[in-house]
Amino acid sequence: MKPISSKGQWYYLYRAVNKAGQTIDFLLTKHRDTKAAKRFLSKAIRANGLPETITIGGSAANKAAAEAVCQERDVTIEIRQTKYLNNQVEQDHRGLSGSLDLC
Repeated sequence: MKPISSKGQWYYLYRAVNKAGQTIDFLLTKHRDTKAAKRFLSKAIRANGLPETITIGGSAANKAAAEAVCQERDVTIEIRQTKYLNNQVEQDHRGLSGSLDLC
């Protein structure tokens, strides 16, 4: 995930997409860490409900956030961590410079 610039400030774009590749939620944040990933995942779940599966790239922070959310909510969500399963999102964000495939 690369930072993007907005009004002279740099941000990371977290984005959740559904199975059809449509964006269902997003968050711009100054930091790319477990706290930011957890905040985004919690926001996406509040707005869209619990997913059956979460697909993430190689970021350890994203995996830690997903595991923490599952533990806090006492739910089981399949967490798939591979750079190839979210290719649809990676191809879609070329003009944006950053993304995260969740849900």
